[in-house]
Amino acid sequence: MRVAVACDGLVVAPYFVQTTSYMIYNVERGIIVGSNNLPALDKAVGQLVELIKAIGIDAFIVGRIDNDTAVALRTAGADLITNAKDDPLLAAQGYLSSIFTAVAD
Repeated sequence: MRVAVACDGLVVAPYFVQTTSYMIYNVERGIIVGSNNLPALDKAVGQLVELIKAIGIDAFIVGRIDNDTAVALRTAGADLITNAKDDPLLAAQGYLSSIFTAVAD
């Protein structure tokens, strides 16, 4: 599983348009086992969707996002988590905790 967090510097991007890079977390059995930073490079939404499909992103985390981009990401098959704040790693861990706790219930 892979989780992408839209970042603005060292924090979750408060707005998708402020994304400067993506932290990509590799997850095995609910545990983050590695990460990579991918520069945003001002990709159009269509290019971002293709990138998400190509590298197998299962979830995408951001602060706020416009509706058209949200629809495109969901159509690409990624869970979309909004209203995230502060530390990208904590945002990813919170998402993982929520989905794996839900499975256990």
